[in-house]
Amino acid sequence: MITQLRCEYPLRILCRVLGVSTSGYQAWLRRGPSQRARARARLELAVRAAHERTRRTYGAQRLQRELASDGFAVSLGTLKRVRRELGLRCVQRRRRFRVATTDLVVRALAQAVSARRPAAGLIHHSDRGSQYCSHEYRGVLARHRMRASMSRRGNCYDNAPAESFWGTLKTELAHHRRYQTRAEAEREVTEYIDLFYNRRRRQARPGYLSPAAYTQQFMRQRQAA
Repeated sequence: MITQLRCEYPLRILCRVLGVSTSGYQAWLRRGPSQRARARARLELAVRAAHERTRRTYGAQRLQRELASDGFAVSLGTLKRVRRELGLRCVQRRRRFRVATTDLVVRALAQAVSARRPAAGLIHHSDRGSQYCSHEYRGVLARHRMRASMSRRGNCYDNAPAESFWGTLKTELAHHRRYQTRAEAEREVTEYIDLFYNRRRRQARPGYLSPAAYTQQFMRQRQAA
């Protein structure tokens, strides 16, 4: 307070009113921030960096695990308070996502097949959207000998993993962007899936590991067995 008001009032008067000595104030200035203040500043910097690195999509629990991997051990309560004081919030759902045209999902499937080369009998999960029920799309599935799996009408549990993924992608990316071209949308969605979701985004159910890290752990355990 003294530092803030020094431009308006004499230092001697400020110290007398606030009950501190002039020499004590000068000594405080020379000491600089306390160890606790420096630790808090480092934590705030780490929280901001982790918040941006994870695309502002992590809640307190996921962010706590992210900070732990950076060497910052912080309680959940403290982290929630720091996020609140810094004004950091997760992205929220906004506008509705337009349903794809059949041509777009057919090309997306072709790209996935080209990249992963799945064996015959792969189960293809989707909802009951018109683009997935079209003759053209079902013909592509048949040519690649894939088995179509769709949620039953009014039942959201048949393909819950696929539904959960699409909901996450829309909430964390698509609902917050307006793309000028289809190519721009394809680049961002591809980058989100391949680089962020698969390799970095921590999932709660598999012990806050990314899908890639969980797959590697599973393969190591299976080889060891």
